[in-house]
Parts: sequence; structure tokens; C-alpha cells
Amino acid sequence: MKPLQLLLVSLRPDWCESLSKSLYSAGYAYKIKEVGNKKEALRACNQSKYDALITCCCLPDGSPTDLVQVLGNTMPCLVIRDGCPAGTATDTPSFSTLEVQPPPATHQPRAWVGLVENTIRRWENAMAAQLDKQTGNQRKLYDKAANLCANELQNISNNTPENVLEIILEVLEVSRVYIRDTISENFRASPFVHEVTASGQMPDLGPYRSVYEVALSESDGSKRYLGVEDTITPRTWNKGEAELLSTVATLLKASHEHKTRSGTSWLHGLMGSNSVSMAS
Repeated sequence: MKPLQLLLVSLRPDWCESLSKSLYSAGYAYKIKEVGNKKEALRACNQSKYDALITCCCLPDGSPTDLVQVLGNTMPCLVIRDGCPAGTATDTPSFSTLEVQPPPATHQPRAWVGLVENTIRRWENAMAAQLDKQTGNQRKLYDKAANLCANELQNISNNTPENVLEIILEVLEVSRVYIRDTISENFRASPFVHEVTASGQMPDLGPYRSVYEVALSESDGSKRYLGVEDTITPRTWNKGEAELLSTVATLLKASHEHKTRSGTSWLHGLMGSNSVSMAS
């Protein structure tokens, strides 16, 4: 079992002792790091990863609210209220990661375990809800982008899909979006038929290369690839990004078929698409 890593910031010695006894009695494997103020807490977090932070409402260098605002998105934060005057910042936390509780009674040391477990559980639930909201917002953004791409392709008169690639470039915040031939299996040896690049970036000189491609299969069996590339930040392409690229690839293939086959419908003759993800 992985030890529970706890960061204690200016916590009273008797509380630290009760917490340790409580965790031990409950069968927890744990490691405790004690620091004296907010500056030391930030330094400790830069050096190690912790499962939770526990502090009190009055620190030597001020209220813990700003500390929790900095660290609250990376770990649960439990602020013990003991002797704080009414109306202090810790009485009305502005976000769900700040859990304010009175200290457990001295004759109930095992209550510390419940306090820590509840704080971690509530933080995990809050983070899950936040992630669900972000995923929903991302889905709406990608759906809007796909609709914009469809409109652009419907309005193209000279078979140049750069406007579509620009939409993908902006929405996915990548270094480059392109369509390339498959004359060679070597990514760099394959000519880019269409390409747009983020302003101020030189993808060929970037420190990283994270690539995601979707194959555009033609009716004659040939292939081109719609791809996105990030050379600034290492990326793991998520499901929403992959689905957006697949949707746009389908639209591009449909547009090609529509413009090369007289009298066919917009969605006639679509071929399947395959994707490949690369990162280095």
C-alpha cells in the first residue's frame, strides 16, 4: 500500500501527535512532512508530491487562504479552525478544495482519520465534477468547430481547405495543421499538400513532436493524412481531439468526392478513416 503523504503547515505539536496516532491505529502507512510557514510549504511542494495539506487558520506569515488558492487544485487542503475570529477568510471558503473544520477533541484522536478521509473524498468529488464540466465545455467547443469546418467546406470554390485547417489550429492550439501525401512512410519526407502554422512558431525546430493523424482514404485506394502537430508541449491526444480530427477528415473526404464526382450527393462514397498518434 502506498504511504499517505501529508504536508502539515504550522500545526500544533499535540495535533500532529494525535494525527499520527490516529493514522497508525487505523492501519495507514503514512509519511508526514512538517513545515513552519507558507513559504516552506510551497518549497516542499516543489520538491515532493503530497496527498493532502493540513494547516491551521492562523499561520506565522498570515492567513492560509492564498496558500490554499495556489495548492488547492493539486491536493486536498484541510484548514483547522481553532480560535479564529468570526468572519475570517477560512469561515467562507471560496472554492470546494478548502475544507474548514474544528480540531478533533483531545479524547477522540481517531477522529483525525475521518477528518482527513472526508477532506480527500470531498476534494476528489469536486475535482471529478470540475473535470466533467470541462469535458462538457470542450465537447461544445469541438462541435462548434466541426460545424464551422462543414460550412467552410460547403463554401469552398477553389478546393483550398486552409480555412478549415486554421479552425483546427485555433481550437486545438497546436503548432501546425496539415494534409500530407504518403509518397514516403517517413513523416518528414512526405510532401505537405496543405499546411497552416501557428504565428511565431517554427515546427521543424521545436523541442518536442507530438503528432496525431487521420488517414483520408480515396476511392482509388490512395491515402493522404490530415494531421496536427505540437512541437512546443508534449501532448497525449484525448478522445475529444481525436473525434474532432476524424469528423473533419470525414468532411474533407466528402468535400473531395462532391467536387470530383458530378451529380453525387454531399455524403456519397465516403471511405473509412484510420488514425495514428505519435509523440517524441
